[in-house]
Amino acid sequence: MSESIKCPYCEEYVEIEPYDEHYEDCQEYECLNCSKNFELYAEPTIDYSVVGKADCLNGGEHEWRQKTGSPEFYFKGKYICNDCSATKTVEEELATKAEMDDYFNRSNS
Repeated sequence: MSESIKCPYCEEYVEIEPYDEHYEDCQEYECLNCSKNFELYAEPTIDYSVVGKADCLNGGEHEWRQKTGSPEFYFKGKYICNDCSATKTVEEELATKAEMDDYFNRSNS
């Protein structure tokens, strides 16, 4: 997505294509209309979008689902709400030391 900026010399609008790398300090740019050089400074922006309704944030119940990932034992007893970013841990369901030892002994073999 290009960005339209105004050249400080000729005051014409120029389309700038963003770079894939991170900006550090200023970038030199040559105006395509008047051929004068000037500096650009890029600032990252944050865009917000609605994820959806979260009844749990308005007095409703959380809809918990088991977190998943690898190694599986790490996510045992860990839950995240389907509607918001709340998390919970159920201590009784966490992986035991024996399960963790078994996993690490298996992966070292």
